[in-house]
Amino acid sequence: MAQFIYNESLFGRRVNGRVRSLDRKRFSNYPRVVILVHSRQRTDHDGRLIGPYNVNQVYTRTTNYTRQQLISSLTTEYGTIGALNTAWGSTYTQFATTGTTVRGEAFGTGDGSTLTFTHTLAHTPVDDSSVAILVGGTLVLGDLSNGTLASSQPRGSIASGTINYMTGVVSITFKTGQAPANGAAITDNYNYNGYCHGTGLADECGAGSWMGNPLTLAGETASMKTDIQNLMTTLWAKAYQTQHDVIRAFDPNHMITGF
Repeated sequence: MAQFIYNESLFGRRVNGRVRSLDRKRFSNYPRVVILVHSRQRTDHDGRLIGPYNVNQVYTRTTNYTRQQLISSLTTEYGTIGALNTAWGSTYTQFATTGTTVRGEAFGTGDGSTLTFTHTLAHTPVDDSSVAILVGGTLVLGDLSNGTLASSQPRGSIASGTINYMTGVVSITFKTGQAPANGAAITDNYNYNGYCHGTGLADECGAGSWMGNPLTLAGETASMKTDIQNLMTTLWAKAYQTQHDVIRAFDPNHMITGF
């Protein structure tokens, strides 16, 4: 199950990443909780963590679709955040994040030779996994959620950087020969005061005082356990049906029992 949860068919990305504030080795064996507490967006993934991907992958589509589906389902089920809080014993103020998204903040301007740029983001605390650096409107750096920014391009990594989520200080360095062109606008995108900082369901990162044992769900309410399990059932059904249909299109005459 853990291997399946880390598949792009569920998260809408090539592979999943770290879980902030939690022990990833423990939680990789309990994917239902990973869905609840993993960041709602991701701009980069450290390819050294899982599988054959040995370069960092920068995402142009950053939404965590599995988590998005969980929140959408819970919104439909409960209608109000108060009803969910009663059922779960939680203290959220709304279903959506209480954070704010920033797009296109000016970072610097290339001159064709400068390789290192430093900028302090206008708003903090910054949500980890949310920082993206663009040059001339093209995404070049994404956030690994551990204070590191990394890049992936068809020709290989062209830059690296660091981010201090609390102070907002960002430093990026391009490799020799990869300096931003003269006049090229360097901009940044990020979220702040949301994931692990805000009070919405979408901001949950596993640090909520109401949460019980995240590995066994001991201490959680029966409603919370049921809601998370229902999502898993829906995801498995969708994943199986998708693969079934693909196989059936090529092989209409044999029984399909699993994948």
